[in-house]
Amino acid sequence: MRKLFLTFIILFLVSSSYSQELMKVKDVFDFDINDEFHYSDFSSIGVPPIGDRQTIIDKYYSTDNSILYYRVAHDKYYTVVDYINLTDGHPTLTHVFSKDTTVSVITNLDSLITYYDSFADTIVNESMCNTLINGYDYTIGNDSSVVGYYYSRYYGKGIGLVSDYYKESAEYIIPESWGVYVDHRLVYFKKKDKTCGFADLTTSIDDSKPKLNLSISPNPTIAILTIQGLPIGDNVKIEILDIRGSIIDVIRCKFINEYAYKTGKLPPGIYIIKVSNGSLVYQSKFIKK
Repeated sequence: MRKLFLTFIILFLVSSSYSQELMKVKDVFDFDINDEFHYSDFSSIGVPPIGDRQTIIDKYYSTDNSILYYRVAHDKYYTVVDYINLTDGHPTLTHVFSKDTTVSVITNLDSLITYYDSFADTIVNESMCNTLINGYDYTIGNDSSVVGYYYSRYYGKGIGLVSDYYKESAEYIIPESWGVYVDHRLVYFKKKDKTCGFADLTTSIDDSKPKLNLSISPNPTIAILTIQGLPIGDNVKIEILDIRGSIIDVIRCKFINEYAYKTGKLPPGIYIIKVSNGSLVYQSKFIKK
């Protein structure tokens, strides 16, 4: 059934109709408290499942009503492949869970969604359980001697981001040569009494275990990932792992409220940050653009 739903999503990506409504930003990000959205990440390199289950827990406007804020609770996990401790000769998959809260800031509420990301080639269709969808495609690079990049992003009326797709190739003009891709997509949503898709019911984190209460930003990041929240003076270890769980970088420092990790040396992709101070641990996923 899940495969059928994912196929359904792919089908709407290739259909288009310019006779339908082109939404405004406020139409897309029209959430209510307790609305729920489940996202999964998929990759061409066979990365195990990554999930982010989001619930709207608060909603408020700026004093002049020009900016909309949402507090979002995240129940997330990623999957680590253990190639050493095998089960019946096969690698073992282990889920690593985390929870945090973020604030989404929505501006330009009366602008058409076409200008939200400055994308071109607008695609408009209706799917996701009869939800209006606006989408955007664009490419960077037009010479086979350089790396080419293809991006597509789709938004749904009242459900926000539906799909965020990125693909790159060293042979941009030859479709068969497309290389690594990452697809972050909505697989389930609940708005009041309406549900669509298949809820991600992967076992939740054990809340009885104490955890560090940290935050990281911006995410996605380009050059700097700022870690905030540890008490001043704590000796901590910061580990950066790839999506398979292999350690890429380790930093030991005495925390002074926040730490700025330079991500410039990391290739674009999905990473895991793990921060520990001896007894407590914080883990989360971040994206390097």
